[in-house]
This record gives sequence, structure tokens and C-alpha cells, in this order.
Amino acid sequence: MRHLFNIIFGVLTALCWLSAAADDAAAVARYDSGHKLYVNGDYREAAKAFVDSHLLADSPEIRANSLLAQIGAYRMCKLPYREYLAIEKLLDRHIEYADYAGMVKREFELGDQFRKGVREPSFWSLRWIPYLTDIDRTEEIYTGALRRSPYAPEAPEARLYLAYWYEMNGMTAKSLDTLRELLRKHPDSPRRKIALLALGNGLFELAARGGDGDGVLIAEALSCFQECVKSFPDSPEAAFARRKIAAARDVQAAHLEAIAEFYRKSG
Repeated sequence: MRHLFNIIFGVLTALCWLSAAADDAAAVARYDSGHKLYVNGDYREAAKAFVDSHLLADSPEIRANSLLAQIGAYRMCKLPYREYLAIEKLLDRHIEYADYAGMVKREFELGDQFRKGVREPSFWSLRWIPYLTDIDRTEEIYTGALRRSPYAPEAPEARLYLAYWYEMNGMTAKSLDTLRELLRKHPDSPRRKIALLALGNGLFELAARGGDGDGVLIAEALSCFQECVKSFPDSPEAAFARRKIAAARDVQAAHLEAIAEFYRKSG
């Protein structure tokens, strides 16, 4: 019985190997057709062929090469979100075949493209119509790149623009948290000054609108402005920070006055 089992197992293994070999042969053939399309400048169809090659392949090497080819094809036909997804798949599944630092750097570049207004067409055949575009992917791409390399040289800039993106899309709390993270993780960044001012000003506006019952927000805002003046005393922004320090102290004084008035009225 055991001998019979070994024979069956050997047959099944051989069949699986033959199936895998057949799949890889089909994948290589599809890859070759994609390469010909790429050389002829038909980058969109080449990308489709490379996607098929990745799906057909059983070999990790062929799958990785198909993803690398997809990345190149999507870059040539200006489909940045599809390029980003292919990079993510490569880094998730075949990191040993990837230039990790180079791929993450490219993710930051793709985030920059979306921040500057680049959008993928919703329909490739109608890509010439400017308003038929996909959604803004700025947050998704920057967040993905920062997750993979939170201390990359591009990270401070990405966090600053991400904070601005959050603010412009009504997510003030996330914007402030992103600025705090920039200051915490990149204390020596050239973007520190503008991050201090942006965080301080955002906190000041929240406190001034009456959302600071315990005075924590205005205290943090005051600390940001003071740190800006201390670290950059001769910068043009220091004068703005000094005015904000005075205004923040006015807010603190008004808050203390309101507390005193409450106790006066309560006896």
C-alpha cells in the first residue's frame, strides 16, 4: 500500500511539474509578445501582455520580471496609479527581485505627480477627454510610500504635502497629526520651519474658534511659534511667529478671564 502511495505521489508530482512548465512556457510566450509591442511603442497593449504573463507564470522569476515589465510599460503610457499598484505587488511578493530603494523613491515621485494634478483616464479609449479621469490618489500613494520607508529623504516633503492635502479635504485632525509626525521623525529637515508654522497656525485657529476647553491646543500652538523664533530668529517667518505668540497669549488670557468670571458668578 505504501509502495502504491509513493507511485501515485510521484505521478502527481510529475504532472504538477509538467503543468507548471507548460504555464511558464505560455507566460514566456506572452512576455515575448509584450516585449515586441513595447519595442513598437504600443505600451498599453504591452502592459496587458505583461499582466497576462504574470498571471500565467508559475516561476517566481518570470512573475517578477513580468511585474517589472508592467512597471516600465505603465510608466511609458503615463498610467501612474497602475504603475504604483504594480510596484506594490512587486515589493509585496517578489522583493528579492526588486531595487527596493529605487522602487520606493519612484512611489514618492508618483505621489508628487498626483499632488500636482496628474490623473489617470477613466477609460483608455477616451483618454483625450480631460474630465473623464480617475479619482485623486495622492493620499493613497504618499501613505503607501511612507509606510515602506518612513525615514526616506523624500519623506519630510511628502508628509508636508500630505498634511496640506488633508487640510484641503476637510481632515484637519489628520493634517495636524501628520505635521506632528514630520516634526518628530525629521527634526533636522529643512521643512521643519514651515511645519512648525503650519502646525502652530492650525492649532491657533482651532483654539480661537472655541474648541479648546482646557487650553491644550493654544499651549501647543504657542510652543510651536516659540520654537520657530528660537530656531530661526533671522528668518522672514520669525516676525509672523512673534505676532502669533502675542495673539496666542491674548487667547490664553481670554480663556483665563472666562474661567475667573465663571467662579465669580458661582460665588
